[in-house]
Amino acid sequence: MADIDAERLRQLNERSRFYTRHIWQVPFAYVAVIAWTIEKVPLIKNPYYSSLLMIGLGIFSLSVLVFVVHMKYYERRAVKALQEFEQEKGINRKAGGASPWYMSFAWYIRLMLLIAVVAFFLLGFLCLPLPDSWWKLVAILLVACLLAVLLGAILIYDRKRSSELISGIREQMSSQQSAAPDRR
Repeated sequence: MADIDAERLRQLNERSRFYTRHIWQVPFAYVAVIAWTIEKVPLIKNPYYSSLLMIGLGIFSLSVLVFVVHMKYYERRAVKALQEFEQEKGINRKAGGASPWYMSFAWYIRLMLLIAVVAFFLLGFLCLPLPDSWWKLVAILLVACLLAVLLGAILIYDRKRSSELISGIREQMSSQQSAAPDRR
């Protein structure tokens, strides 16, 4: 039975590390891909292609944002499962995972990606060589409204499903700390 518990603990730890690793690695790879792609923009002579490239970068940024949001959620779930296992087995390890927003690397990455999504989409539509500036304004306003709705839905959904996990993790941490003997 102890071997099964040790294996389960190892798997839970590995799952938590897997998600944490992706939260760090993917944004840095994203920045490298974006920098390399933006470096190539001056080589594109056709303004339609450069506009499409910027819109494509906006779509890519949006997909990375969704990926980071999901990775952070699943990281929290892994920490919660680890905490529940530790409590069930009486292990006093105090698995964390509920830092305040200003201490969360993932929060800053989400902010960077939100800004990138909006910037790339707006740049893509600003660079479009439309015959009349009125059409460009309509296109930009339409894109801005659609992005606001889409990004708002993503963030509200993430907040809704994460808030319950975060409160559970904090409760688990406080109950483990109150149950731990004072070692002074």
